[in-house]
Amino acid sequence: MTDALLSGQGGKALRMLDGLLRDGEERLMLLSLLGRQCRQLRYAKAMAAEGRQQGEIASRLGVPPFVARKTLDTARSFTLAQLGEMARLCLDSEYLVKSGQLSDAGTLEKVMLQILSMREANRYV
Repeated sequence: MTDALLSGQGGKALRMLDGLLRDGEERLMLLSLLGRQCRQLRYAKAMAAEGRQQGEIASRLGVPPFVARKTLDTARSFTLAQLGEMARLCLDSEYLVKSGQLSDAGTLEKVMLQILSMREANRYV
């Protein structure tokens, strides 16, 4: 689901979300996973901007080289600022749900739509 979302396949991501929810997955857990993915994208992009090699990025992220390559490919669709904003959006939304200030119903979907709009904004720049 996160791969589809971050690659701009919103319809597919939402269909996958629906399937995951029907299978009993919790929205909050999925939001947490999305936040983790956004943080990894940001870290990978920042390290690449510093001139770090793919092997070092993979090692620092604790993932195999092919995952680091895919992460870097996905990160190219966003600015570093956008990736930071996406990670903060996930974290803030998770906090608001856990603290009872927001219902988990619809929060993940809202975050997903906001991420899609960030990605789409880059297509026209």
